[in-house]
Formats: sequence, structure tokens, C-alpha cells
Amino acid sequence: MKIRTIAAAALLAACLTSCGEADDAPLDDSAAVEEIDTSEDDTAIEEPESEFGKGDAVPETTERLRSVGITDDLVQQLAAVGQVNNYGLSIEKPMTEFEKQGLAIGQMMNCQDVNAGDRTYEELMQEDMSTGATWKQVSEMYGFLEESFCPHVRPEPAQ
Repeated sequence: MKIRTIAAAALLAACLTSCGEADDAPLDDSAAVEEIDTSEDDTAIEEPESEFGKGDAVPETTERLRSVGITDDLVQQLAAVGQVNNYGLSIEKPMTEFEKQGLAIGQMMNCQDVNAGDRTYEELMQEDMSTGATWKQVSEMYGFLEESFCPHVRPEPAQ
């Protein structure tokens, strides 16, 4: 839930920033269409291939998680709890390894905040419920975090 909120907020902020710059310019839909029309030019812009396959785990993220005590098995356990409690992108579609890492990073930061005394589990649970999670979903996720995940999380090493 928190990952969705963060992603939506980032997208909204980017849109507001770029949209704010064009407030004084008159809107002309035809100009926008002409700029992206590639029908007469067969050199369409293609996005470069990622170094990693779509949905694959990112080695740097794996190392970051391991450096704070989160094993690959713990990431899989977290993903299983997250999947059934709607903490993934879709409850019907299994999370990719990349999405599992994203969930683990987000919960790692929550654990570090709780472990440092900056936040409480109750505050985090209320935050998740304010974005649409049910009490049952939040209880199961934070029960797992408190009992099985967060005790393994250490502060990130100095770089």
C-alpha cells in the first residue's frame, strides 16, 4: 500500500512540476500530436533494453537487503504475506522478483524507523489503513513484520 502511495505521489509531483511550467502557454492539441507523430519517419524511438529482464531482481538491491540482515528467503516470506494481504501491485498476479525487492526495501525502511524509535507499528498500521488496507490485512502484515522480519533488520552500513 505504501509503495503505491509513494509512486502515485512521485508521479503527481512530476506532473505538477512539468505542467506548472506550461501554464502560460495556450493549449494546442494538434501541435502535441504533430510532435510525436512518427508515421512518415520510420526511425521510432525505442527504449533501451534493461540490463535485467523484466521483473528480475536487481543485484545491487539484493546486496543492499543482505547488508542489513534481510536474506533472500526473508524477502520471499515477506512477499507471500504481502501478496495475500494486497501489499503487491495486484492480488491476482504474483509479484515479480523486482516487485518483491521493492516491498522488502519499503518495509526495511519502516523497520529501521521503528527500531530507531522514530515511528511505531501502530502509526504505520494507521497509515496503511488510511490508504485503503483493511484491519485484517494490516494486522497480518505487521504481525509478520514485528515477529519475523524487523528483528533481522539492522541499520544500513555507512558508505
